[in-house]
Amino acid sequence: DEPFQDAPFDGILGLALPRLAEAQDFSFFDSLVRNGSLKRNLFSVFFARGDHEDSEVLFGDVREERLMAPLSWVPVTNPGFWQVELRDLSAGDVPLGVCSASGCPAALDTGTSLLAGPARLIRRLIHGLRVAVDCSNYDTLPDLGFMFNNLTLSLKPSDYVERTNTGCILGFMALEIPMHRGPSFILGDPFLRRYYTAYDRERL
Repeated sequence: DEPFQDAPFDGILGLALPRLAEAQDFSFFDSLVRNGSLKRNLFSVFFARGDHEDSEVLFGDVREERLMAPLSWVPVTNPGFWQVELRDLSAGDVPLGVCSASGCPAALDTGTSLLAGPARLIRRLIHGLRVAVDCSNYDTLPDLGFMFNNLTLSLKPSDYVERTNTGCILGFMALEIPMHRGPSFILGDPFLRRYYTAYDRERL
């Protein structure tokens, strides 16, 4: 049935916090928490980087063997989305001034295939990274940093640029979300493929 009749999957499992659910019973993750079904009240996400391994959503625990370093925790600022606060974005070590003095709200979302944000901020970001249309400067492109309060997590150029025979395709998309309804930026697949993430109901 619509809209899944032509899709290779049967539905979408939303894992946002209860505030975004149609009703309390529709929040699958929170149902597991309320029923005491989990070892720990969290879930973790691993995005595979190729066909040689499988992606995974693990409920109730973190698969430690997938970690290259201990998890760093960032507070949730809007307990509807898994939304956190960015201080700014950077090209290498240089802040790009994309965010205001109060920062940029950003949500982590497994259902968004690119890095998304308001058109004006995406334009500023692309200008700061200075990616040549013909990809001639690919080998000297900077890392793209996401600056949290006491932590910067960076993407390599290979994470945010796809190199083709005709040039560069950037992994960004413009998406306008009213400020009172959600985040400025959505950290989708490119970010989640680089970093193992955990979503802890007890750390809101």
